Amino acid sequence: MVYALGNLRRRRTRSALTIAGVTLAITLLVILLSLSQGLKGSVDDILEETGVDIFVFGVGWDPIFGPQTDFINGREMAAQMEQGPGIRATVAMLIADVYAVNATDATRIEQGENASAVDFVTIQGNGFVPEKASVAQFGGVDFLEGGRMHVGEDPHWANGTYDGPWTGELVLSIGAATDLQVGVNDTIYVGGRLPLGTFDAQDWLNRSQPFVIRGITQATFDQPAAETAFLHLSELQDLTGRKNDTINEILVDLYNPAEADTAKDWIEATFRDPPVVAITQANFLSSVNEFAKTFEGLGTVVVLVTVLVATMFTSTILVLSIRERSREIGVMRAIGLSRKTIFEMVLTEAVAISLLGLGLGLAFGYLGAVELNSFLKGYTGSFPSGFEFTRFSMSLIGYAAGIALALGVGSGFIPALKASATNIVSVLRSE
Repeated sequence: MVYALGNLRRRRTRSALTIAGVTLAITLLVILLSLSQGLKGSVDDILEETGVDIFVFGVGWDPIFGPQTDFINGREMAAQMEQGPGIRATVAMLIADVYAVNATDATRIEQGENASAVDFVTIQGNGFVPEKASVAQFGGVDFLEGGRMHVGEDPHWANGTYDGPWTGELVLSIGAATDLQVGVNDTIYVGGRLPLGTFDAQDWLNRSQPFVIRGITQATFDQPAAETAFLHLSELQDLTGRKNDTINEILVDLYNPAEADTAKDWIEATFRDPPVVAITQANFLSSVNEFAKTFEGLGTVVVLVTVLVATMFTSTILVLSIRERSREIGVMRAIGLSRKTIFEMVLTEAVAISLLGLGLGLAFGYLGAVELNSFLKGYTGSFPSGFEFTRFSMSLIGYAAGIALALGVGSGFIPALKASATNIVSVLRSE
């Protein structure tokens, strides 16, 4: 090893270029693998935190654009679903856009000021009955300020008449709170549609409802949009004109999550009009894994090409180095060093290059993964607490080390053979 490091120091420029090639290969490998591990690991962790074992949507559900099929008589449907095998509790939900202004803008509208200056914020509303979510022990919501809604029931429902009292409370995501410039205990005004124009602003305000903000949360796994709000189910239904107990999602909690497939099959076989699709945690993870595999396949091609180029480059540089040191190698053979020893010395030099490249590649790869994670979080908007696009693990380091060693041995094998086959008489005679 001392001899190998000495040779690297004597040819610093050439050694630096060779190490740089290995470093690039390892850096790319680390970044791509950390991205794959981050996606799979984060989704797995966050799914477990939510406590939701099965998500039930209409057949038109889309993983990007969300629920697209509404169900009427949603509470009845959720109650029937609760009778299924292994199902402990269900939570009926409505996801629908609402529009809000803060108290300052509401005052401007009321006083007849220029309504065009008012900022109407579009918010993805999530209506549910809080006490049902509490029974199901669903989690995955991280409060930054305040807490949950104070009223557990859904009094405005009033057995389907929608004549009960409004609770006038909601929970906002940090994205929505920031856009509205509000905090806990502030009041906002929420309507089910945007005003048609400045002439319609006063009528919009008259039809809107005041809500007090009880808490501000991070984004959640199933609601990653930057601007979201959690409301009582009947109040969101009333705001959006869905007074027939409309929902478009049911969350299912099981006694034994291992029996999710049985419950899924029962749900899809029982609820056919309208048809539903039941998505288990395993289904979600499978989709993520498929995406990750596609990405890994592309990444593997890039990494293999880079590693191959680095191997050929390192091997070429070592061959040139062996030619320049032919007399030195001949002398070592003449004083008694065996072909095996010469072979091992050159191979050690190649491995030393790969190990130096490994160390630098891990460092640059880690920094690159951290920067990529920050960029993607900033570019794609709000994400649940704990969601990381990239992760750095010991298995990743071990895999990178294996690739680096293979690169070192592969690039050094032919040069080592050439060096060990050096003809002592021919080399010394030519000198």
